[in-house]
Amino acid sequence: MTQNPPAGDGTGASVDTPTVQRLELENATLFDTVQHFLNIHEALLELRGVRDAHTGCAIIEDLLHRYLDLRSLEVYRRDGSSGGLLSVFRNLPSDAPPDGDPTTRHLPFTEDEIEGALAGSETLIKEITDDGERYGDAPTVVLSPLIFHNEVIGFAVLGIGGDSSTLFGARLEAVDFLLRDLAAFIGTLGLSSSLQRATSLNRRVIESVRQGMFVVDSRGNVVSSNPAARVYMLDTTENRRFEDALEPDLVPLVRGILESKDRTPVSNRRVEVRSRDGRSLPLSVDATPIELEGGFGWIFLFQDYSVNVELENLRKLDALKSDFVLGLLHDMRTPLTGVVNGCDLLRSTLETPSADQEDLLRIIQASADRLQSLAGEILEMSALESAAPDESMEPADLVEIAERTVEPFALQASKHAVRLHTPEEPIVLVCQPKRIARVLENLIGNALKYSPYGGDVDVTVRRREKMAEIVVRDHGVGIKRSDLPHIWERFRRGKDLGGVTFEGTGLGLSIIKMIVDHHRGRVNVESELGKGSTFTVELPLLGAN
Repeated sequence: MTQNPPAGDGTGASVDTPTVQRLELENATLFDTVQHFLNIHEALLELRGVRDAHTGCAIIEDLLHRYLDLRSLEVYRRDGSSGGLLSVFRNLPSDAPPDGDPTTRHLPFTEDEIEGALAGSETLIKEITDDGERYGDAPTVVLSPLIFHNEVIGFAVLGIGGDSSTLFGARLEAVDFLLRDLAAFIGTLGLSSSLQRATSLNRRVIESVRQGMFVVDSRGNVVSSNPAARVYMLDTTENRRFEDALEPDLVPLVRGILESKDRTPVSNRRVEVRSRDGRSLPLSVDATPIELEGGFGWIFLFQDYSVNVELENLRKLDALKSDFVLGLLHDMRTPLTGVVNGCDLLRSTLETPSADQEDLLRIIQASADRLQSLAGEILEMSALESAAPDESMEPADLVEIAERTVEPFALQASKHAVRLHTPEEPIVLVCQPKRIARVLENLIGNALKYSPYGGDVDVTVRRREKMAEIVVRDHGVGIKRSDLPHIWERFRRGKDLGGVTFEGTGLGLSIIKMIVDHHRGRVNVESELGKGSTFTVELPLLGAN
């Protein structure tokens, strides 16, 4: 008869019964935990390929039912753009808010408690003892933050039957595992949605670009193209060899860039390409290296530069026209001066000119003066157009400029009262003093001209925050509302109003606008027909940006 060896660990040492029972319990618990996670892992395989938040949350909910007396489940996630909450999933009693409603007022937690839990990544557990805090028929409510890549992306609210003591051991670990997987699912879904939106946006941008664009990878395959590029492609199927996809005229250029070991950008390569409709098109090609999956590639951009050539030719013609007109105006000024001087000489030699002679001399004088004024203003506009932004700028006191400019008008105006209102302290600008004086002259001249029956003309110079203001107000005929948007256009003159004809070149306000823009200022007008106009010029003070 064989004698059984004493119980022990194989070394002869005995093991007491409590230790054996504890080890058996730990082994059983471990087996139970492993079995739980194997079941969870197998069930979670259903999440693969799920792209709908509601479906994925329903799968997690079904798994939670295996380990909890789950009465309800809600899932919220943070909106990446607004930072607010979005309801992703809600399985609640009928008196709960509808799906998609982000409100949390029905939860048995205050907003401060929720924000505190999310900020500290802490789980909240509340046992319902007050009917006012009822959450369906669940006596215990758990709020668990959902953490994805170390960031709280939302939270889940679980309504549980029984008290918090039911959450222990393998059951608690399984629930925690499922909630982590729920966070991963919601987070990945959010990333996928963001990626899809970004990809869609990029695609729309590329499709709308007028330049032709295609991408060639390191193997020489055309992996992407836009509609503008497909005009020059024989085969628009993606991942085709560039030799097969592109028009033959483009192939040598692309081959040379791909075979070059130099990965610096290429610009303005010219090539003649025959389009599908048989036209020969001159193309300008740019190429930029980019990093693609599996190696480097190139983005090719090209456009028909015949349009640029045509625009350049038009610019040259415009410049020739401007030079011709300016030369003509310069040449006109000498004979016009002769005409004016001739009129003066005739007046001095004629002792008693007849009425017809006087009318003729007056017409000649007025016409010559008008031509001189027109030539001078066109030349002035040309000088303004060609001037550098900061040319001959210097600090100057706007008050002094206004006093010098307004005084002659105040002395010479017979039917008008021209008044200047200025502060006692200087208003210093960095400006071209003669140009600013020109703005004042044109504004006051217009105010007098368009107030044919007299009246007050008020000129105000003042400081307003970081700007200096020049305000010229008259009580003349005013401007029609329909004409206000067009008064800054060249050769735009006020139409005859009230039976009065207004002479002028139509360039005065255009010159004002150009000078003010040159000084980085603003000019606007308020006017009412029959009541007058108020022009306001704003110019930056010394030291203002």
